[in-house]
Amino acid sequence: MLVMATLFNNLTNTLANIRPADRDERSSLSRDVRLRLRLPHGWPESGKVEWCLYEGPVVTARGNVEQLGELPADVRSAPAHAWSPAEDTLLTQVVLPTRSRSKITRALPFALEEKLVGDPSEQFFTFERSPDNSLAVSVTLRSRLQQWIAAFDDAGLALQSVTPITLSIPTLADAWMLHCDQHDCWLRTGLRSGYRCAMQAGHPPYMLKTALRDAKNKPETLIVQNPPEGFDLEAWTQDLGLEILVEESEFWEAAENNALPLNLLQQEFAPRRQIAGSGNLYRPAIFMITAWLIGTVLFTSFEWWQLNTEYTKLHSEMTSIFKKSFPQEASLIVDPYKQMQANLAQTASVDNNSSDTSFLSMLGTISPVLAGVGDLTMNEIAYQKDALTITVEVPNYRALETVKNSIGDSELKYEVRQVHQKEGKVIASIKLERK
Repeated sequence: MLVMATLFNNLTNTLANIRPADRDERSSLSRDVRLRLRLPHGWPESGKVEWCLYEGPVVTARGNVEQLGELPADVRSAPAHAWSPAEDTLLTQVVLPTRSRSKITRALPFALEEKLVGDPSEQFFTFERSPDNSLAVSVTLRSRLQQWIAAFDDAGLALQSVTPITLSIPTLADAWMLHCDQHDCWLRTGLRSGYRCAMQAGHPPYMLKTALRDAKNKPETLIVQNPPEGFDLEAWTQDLGLEILVEESEFWEAAENNALPLNLLQQEFAPRRQIAGSGNLYRPAIFMITAWLIGTVLFTSFEWWQLNTEYTKLHSEMTSIFKKSFPQEASLIVDPYKQMQANLAQTASVDNNSSDTSFLSMLGTISPVLAGVGDLTMNEIAYQKDALTITVEVPNYRALETVKNSIGDSELKYEVRQVHQKEGKVIASIKLERK
């Protein structure tokens, strides 16, 4: 219920921000006028913002300003997109064992903790699933995003999207793109991946070498746009071991022709929707609410089915283990978990708990040993006359050797009673005694 209430609150906030576009905005939209801005590192505290105004595919005006309020009035009325500094956003990839967006959102700060600078709670995360089932993640300081948005709002600009400038470079199959600009350059390595690189006189950037070394799928070609002064094609080719192509490219032209793969303005930072006219103003909201209600019911039903299935499976497994461990009580099983606890407590009171050969003592010794082994499943445990017999399931015989070596390094000695294969798995019965 708390999740549903939160979703409904977010939805109502979104609806509250829906407003008709004013006359200037409708005029800009009808003429396909777009404003693109390039934010410098450290902005808005310092630096000049470069801007470019498009009408269709044609550049109609461009320039640079220190304050957004200095932009001409006709320029400020156009929908704005900002290219943000590459240094302010971490682009990375991670693999998580879930497809639930809510679980992914909660897990990302912990999964990327070693890569983050500062408190994870102060970072803003966005993610998209890649074709290889990994997650393409962007991480930006939340306060930095708030500063950018506030600066645009103060200047009366309709900020629609913010994308790291690294992703302004075109991307090609089997090739990486390096765009150079004075003393900096940006490396595009994939649809949602790239780095800022500091130029080195006569040598490839260190970050480029590191990215090539760590890449799972190395490119066949490196395209260098606007190579820096002193660029030595032969030296770069020999140093990197790649085919290198050189081309000249004007930033605003290349960036405008490149589709936006990422918008940092998501979730609570999503821009206001501007809808021309008022006749159908709330129709999208009705569709959103209907879809949300249907999705909530379906999701809740699916979650309930998953939990019920998991409960049935676990209850069946507990019952099976209880029957094998206490066959004398197999005819009357009400709650296998509580009955197992009661019988173990009775066993502990009967056994000499101070003895190293008691059931609980030996179980306490072998448990951490088996927990340190990778893919292992415990199928059965039996105890008789100071000996513990376990039946384990492992992927292959190599894994079984690992289990044996781990036991051999412990305080127990072992005897493999029986080994066989079943459905591609190796099942072994092992007798354990104190050394």
